[in-house]
Amino acid sequence: MKKSTSVPATLLSAIAAATLAGCSSGPREVRRCVDEKGRYMEDYKCTDNRYRSHYYGYPRFVYGGNFDNRSGRVMGFRSTPSDGAHVVTPSGRTISRGGFGGSGRSGGGFSFGG
Repeated sequence: MKKSTSVPATLLSAIAAATLAGCSSGPREVRRCVDEKGRYMEDYKCTDNRYRSHYYGYPRFVYGGNFDNRSGRVMGFRSTPSDGAHVVTPSGRTISRGGFGGSGRSGGGFSFGG
């Protein structure tokens, strides 16, 4: 009996299509550095340990939300990016792309009250 090569090719095509579908980027979310009151700060204050003091209000990165120019605060943000989110800086530089093979989440969060 002759073996068919079309079945493995069809299976391979299905696997490739499923993998590519999982790699597409999800929603675009802006990552911003804020203090405990949601006030916008420069990114380096979230990454440089010298700024992690009570004076600077324990800055941390937040995701999504809207920046209010009048108050200088980020409103409606999340502590972690949405699953599969395409995370960017406020200037639009890509930080990470979600999708197949990763959650796009970062560790070590802070919890702020309303």
